Amino acid sequence: MTSPEPRLHLVALARDREHRALPEGLVLLDRNERVAPIPDECFARLTARVSQATVCRYPNLAPLLDRLGKATGLGAGRVLPTLGSDGAIRRLFQSFLRPGDHVVTASPTYAMYAIYAAMNQAGVCAVPYGADLVLDGDAVLRAIDAHRPRIVIFACPDQPTGAVLPAALRRAVAERTAGTGTLLVFDEAYYPFCTETALDLVSEHDHVAVLRSFSKSAGFAGLRIGYLAASEPVVAGADLVRGAHEVNGVAAAAALLALEDPTLIDSHLAQVTRGRRALERHARALGVAAPDCPTNFQLLQFRGLADSAGVVRALRDQGYLVKGPLSGAGLENAVRVTLGDEGVMDTFGEALGRALAASDAAAPLVG
Repeated sequence: MTSPEPRLHLVALARDREHRALPEGLVLLDRNERVAPIPDECFARLTARVSQATVCRYPNLAPLLDRLGKATGLGAGRVLPTLGSDGAIRRLFQSFLRPGDHVVTASPTYAMYAIYAAMNQAGVCAVPYGADLVLDGDAVLRAIDAHRPRIVIFACPDQPTGAVLPAALRRAVAERTAGTGTLLVFDEAYYPFCTETALDLVSEHDHVAVLRSFSKSAGFAGLRIGYLAASEPVVAGADLVRGAHEVNGVAAAAALLALEDPTLIDSHLAQVTRGRRALERHARALGVAAPDCPTNFQLLQFRGLADSAGVVRALRDQGYLVKGPLSGAGLENAVRVTLGDEGVMDTFGEALGRALAASDAAAPLVG
């Protein structure tokens, strides 16, 4: 008996399973999730908003839409709650990409851009970051002119580089793509760790979209809630491929709480900032480069290693999972570390020193 097969263009996709069996006690610093628990008083305010009706009924997103419209200054008709910012990416690619279209983005960047492009039978032109982790603006504009892409998408800040697209380049790309049928997307999943935003361009241009998430800022990764801000035609296009009641009621209640009570996000930002400073102190003492990453993660780079695999293994042996080895932009000898509070990053910094010694990293890169 022969099993049914997926569509041919999907067979080539390599996808990791989302479940993973991990030993107890590992500190998970590899997926940019919130490390410390939500404060008890904040969590109590969240659970107080969840009633039997929240669980038993299909969600009413009208209050969240209204609040998002006010928070962005765009109005409820120009925002759309989604399954994290990733859900917004999926919808935009599914709605606006056609077979044979092209997507322009950066490299390295969020892996799902290329995956969603392949799912929709589109090609990808990836403009590489330089060794200084800066994107060549002229190369970006040349790629747009050469490929006439259907979608241009940049994460601001990007990961794993932590790089932020300069405001002048964001505007230049918006002006270059205006009136061409191109959808320009700025993925601001790490807002407001980085407060730079392209929301002003959404007000000025009908083809520009901004995506945001509550996974990073509020630490609600498990609830899968974010939103899209764009012109009404772009929002309507993304809504065409919406699954029935994709955003659940508990997630909507949590997002509404985060918008109404800024202390929930502010306290998390402050906690991560303290953790970053602690890790930077350890990096300086170890001679490890820690470039600016206005996010909830920190990139660490080492010289004297062909790649960071040995450091990653040594850290795991000590109970820490980090992301690495990385690829692109000369980052094979780097790791990406999710930032926890000061105590977590202090103990991690000590473990990093032992891991470097175990890996015999004789000449770490001084940043």
